[in-house]
Amino acid sequence: MWIDLKLTKEEALVLFEMLARWEDRNLINYLDDAVGLDSVLFDHGAEAKVLSVALHGQLETILAEPFSKDYETILNNSRHAVIESTLGSRRD
Repeated sequence: MWIDLKLTKEEALVLFEMLARWEDRNLINYLDDAVGLDSVLFDHGAEAKVLSVALHGQLETILAEPFSKDYETILNNSRHAVIESTLGSRRD
């Protein structure tokens, strides 16, 4: 059974960057159940695998922006848009 998640493009880019950073820092390690900071972030290696393989991997195949020469600007604009949309929803 599959489920669909709905994210704005901006949310997807912010999530992609966070997951990429976690992987670069070896915070997502699904091969070991509780190694280093994984024990703080995850209760089980399956949780890390879902983030790394399922979610980050799919975002990597969908998003073209991370490969753009303007990625830093796009990412910063996306981060700002996500914060603004969150603040805007609290004001309503």
